[in-house]
Parts: sequence; C-alpha cells; structure tokens
Amino acid sequence: MDYLTVTEAKQLSGLRLALSVGGPFAYGQAVKSVLEIKGIPYSAVAQLPGQSNDELFEWTGFRNAPVAIYEDESPKADWMKILYLAERLSPLPRLIPKDSGERAMMFGLGHKICSENGFAWSCRLILIQGMLACAKDSPARQLGEVLAERYGYSDLAAAEAPSRATEISSILAWQLEMQRDAGSEYFVGSELSAADIYWATFAAMVAPLPDDVCPIDADSRASFVGLGRIVEIDQFPALIEHRDMMYRRHLKLPLDF
Repeated sequence: MDYLTVTEAKQLSGLRLALSVGGPFAYGQAVKSVLEIKGIPYSAVAQLPGQSNDELFEWTGFRNAPVAIYEDESPKADWMKILYLAERLSPLPRLIPKDSGERAMMFGLGHKICSENGFAWSCRLILIQGMLACAKDSPARQLGEVLAERYGYSDLAAAEAPSRATEISSILAWQLEMQRDAGSEYFVGSELSAADIYWATFAAMVAPLPDDVCPIDADSRASFVGLGRIVEIDQFPALIEHRDMMYRRHLKLPLDF
C-alpha cells in the first residue's frame, strides 16, 4: 500500500485515513474493509507504530491509528464514529442494521470485539506483556514500553486479559451458534453487518491468515499463534469458520498493507 505523509495528506480533500505502517494491524484492516465494502475511496496516511507521530498529533489530536479525517470535520479515531461516518458517506450496503434489536446486538458485539477491555484490547495487553519481558535494550522492549504507556498497561490488567479474551470468544461463538440454528451465517440477522467485518479482521490477532495472503515476518506470526494458544481460540472453531467465510465472500485477499 502507498502512504502519504501528513504534509501531503493535509493538502488533499475527501477522506484521509491514517493507518499503521508495516503490518496487518487489526483496527486498520477493519476500517479498510468497511470502506472497501462500501466503495468509499480514501487516501492512506502513514502512522509509524511505537513512534511519537508528532505531525499526526498536531493535525488530528491522535498519535495512534486508524484516524479518519473527512474534509474539514473533526478527526475520528473511535471505531463507532468511523463506522457512522462510513454509513453517512455511503448508506448502502448498510452495515448498521435497520432493525433496532439487531442494531443493539451489532453494537454490543462490536463493543466486545473493539472497545476498551474488549477482545482486541485484551489481546494487545498480552502482546505488550511479552514485549516487556524482552531484553531491556531490544526493539521489542522499547516498543512495549511505548504501547504500555499509551494503552494503560498494568500487571493486573495483563493478568486478567487472557480469561477476558477467552470469555469474549465464547460469547461470540455462542452467538454464531444461535444464528446458525436460525439459518444465518452472520452474527446479526440474515445479512452482513459491521460485527462480521470486525471479527473477521480482528481474528488475525489469534489466528493469522496464511503467508501467501498475509506475508508477515516469522516472529510476528509466532507471536500471534502463541496468543491464540493463550486465549484458547481452538476451543471455538466456529469463529475461524466465520472468518474464512468472510474472506471467501466479502473481504479482499491478499491483504494490502
């Protein structure tokens, strides 16, 4: 993927999307997938993981990614705000269900997957814990220290993270089971929703896609596979089956990052 600098992006109109460079980072892949399904064009802006990203911060108020900047509107980094923006820019295909009950379920599942203390947040704490265990002068340790400060790491939070991630996996698998009994392959109702996209893209944190469609270095792949063992993702084969269905039917491969 080609990335603009912040200086270059500020000269453009339309939708600019700050994305972390160098890997298939789950939050960024989720936003990209939402935009691709809706056919919304965007310009990718480089955010450098573990660095200060001062120019990005001065422009948007955020050092992390993804951040969506549309025209002169306030930048958006929260997954729900970015989703609402995408729905406004391209109402169809609808990714937020029209039915109020299904809409509440979709946002509840999205919260479990994406929000603070959710699945991805818990997985990230586990990864940070591993980084902090590396040699003090190693790049991994230095990155872990930056991320620990940015995402509220503590020994207690890291200790609670595996069981929380496993519990959320169980909830998601149960929801898929209920849906299958009702004749649907999707998390909510009978059609694709944002919850399906979020899970399919975030699943890479614990079950990375094959190297031919997601080429990542051996150490990163080993970390993600190890994380999958920690959260016991093999207990929930329906979750991986759902991810594979999503990539067959809706999401682009190979990943472009």
